[in-house]
Order: sequence, then structure tokens, then C-alpha cells
Amino acid sequence: RRLITVDSGNEYQGSEEDSAALVSFDDDPASLGYRFGDYDEPIVKGTDMPYFWYIPRTAGTSIESMLTRCHGLVVAGSKGGIGDNALSKHLEVFEPFPDEKFVNVNLRTPEGIQRAIDLKVVESGIADVIFASRIDQVSKIFHPPHNQGRCFTMLRHPVDRAVSVFYYLKDAREEWKYMTIDQYAASDKAETDWMTRSLSQKLHTSTVNEEDLRTAKEFLRTKCIIGLTTSFGESYEHFQQYFGWKDPGTLHCENDVMSELANQRQKYPPVTYGSTTWRTLADRNKYDVRLYEYAKEIFAKHGT
Repeated sequence: RRLITVDSGNEYQGSEEDSAALVSFDDDPASLGYRFGDYDEPIVKGTDMPYFWYIPRTAGTSIESMLTRCHGLVVAGSKGGIGDNALSKHLEVFEPFPDEKFVNVNLRTPEGIQRAIDLKVVESGIADVIFASRIDQVSKIFHPPHNQGRCFTMLRHPVDRAVSVFYYLKDAREEWKYMTIDQYAASDKAETDWMTRSLSQKLHTSTVNEEDLRTAKEFLRTKCIIGLTTSFGESYEHFQQYFGWKDPGTLHCENDVMSELANQRQKYPPVTYGSTTWRTLADRNKYDVRLYEYAKEIFAKHGT
């Protein structure tokens, strides 16, 4: 039996020249890469902590659900903030949903991240894996050389992701209810280069540039295991092998989880490749598009 895969929609045609500069993270404690181990270094059990960089609308929920429900892993992420659990002065494991175990920390907010740092969530050994999107802030929970993060992530074409973000927010927020995708693409509400900003530690700055793109590329090349939504099964297999999670006995559970999530997946009209709206979103995310194309090259190399 094969793992059910995710169809992410349109696929950008093109290639990104390998232009990543030789960016050194190892000697700069202020850099993002300083707190993460290199992809090609052996994992040190009890010291290295798997960290899933959760990019919104990019199959992160699927990965999290399979690791919790099928592998029994304990996650420190955003669901630990459900109820009053994250108000405790101590770290605890609880089940907000059946067969899903989470540490009572909320890594979605700055306050929750600081609480996790103060309670030494990594040093405690209570979590098996970290799931969070605020990679710059969350990286502060790691303290080399005592411990370090081991990054893995799923990537999706930035235009497809932007469209998915729009329709998700259109359902979730009243002020977006009557907005069209064309209006969204032309407005300042649409994201611009979220991945490049995150990896270059410039999420809240007005612009990013070529140097920031090189920094983002080098982080992905040296620090992260790349997965692609267009190759979901192969990506998940790579994650399992890399972290030692491979278990043939979990395949039935994983297929059940994927079938369940597929039935819940939001349906919306696609944006035609090359259309005015597609080009507008691609232009707003021009560095992320190039970063994604580069990530596809890394994915192909790591898979060989």
C-alpha cells in the first residue's frame, strides 16, 4: 500500500540557478543558523531536537497528525495552548484530542515562546519534536552546544500557498468575506516573501533583497531537510528515515489520517497559471518563488 499524497495545484515551470553565497552561521550566535545542526551531521540523541518549520497552508497539519496519532510522538507547538494548560508553572503532557499528545506550551505567540524558553522545554526532554512557524523567535529555545534544532519542513509554491491563505482567511474573518482573490492579490493584505523574510530574520521589515535571499537559501541548503507538497509521500518517507521514525506498522494509520484530512480540505477555484492575478502574486513573492525553485534542487539532491 502507498501513502496517499497531497495535490497542491499549479506547479511553476522554471529553474533557479544555484546562487547561494557561502554564508557562515557557525560563529555568529545572533544568526538563525547558529542554533541548528547541519543537515549532513549525525543526529545526537538526547541533544538534537527535531524542529518542523511550520509554513502555513503547506501540509504541516498532515505531518503533525501522523507523527502524533500514528507514531505517538509528543509535540511542543501551538496546540499546547488549548484551554488553561499553558498557564501552568510546570511542563506537562496532555491530550487535547484523542491520541494526540502535546506539551502545555504555546509556540504561536511571543509570550508562549518565552514561557517555553523559561521552562526549558528542550532541556526537559519532555517533547519529541517541535512544530512552530515563528522560526526566528522559536530558535531561541535551543542553546548550542548543549542542544540544537534539526530543521525539517514542507514547501509549496508561493503562489499556490498565497491563494490557499486567502481562501482560509476569507472563511475565517468577517472583513474578508466579500473580498475576491483579484482584490487580495492587488492589496497590501497579501503576504510578500514570507519565507525569505523568516529565514533572513527580517519578517517585520519593509523589504528584502538579494543578500537576504542568499541567506535563506544557505539555511535551507545546510540546515534543513526539505519536503515538497508535490512529492508528499517521498518527503514524509525521507523525514522518517532521517529521524529514525520509520515503522511499517504505522502505514494503515497514516493512510487513515490522510484520508480524513483530505475530506476536510477546503475547496476553492484555482488561479490559472500565468493569469494577471497569478503574475501579481508571483511578483509580490519574487524572492520566495526563487527560494522555492532552489529548494526543489536541494530536494532532488538530498533524494539521490
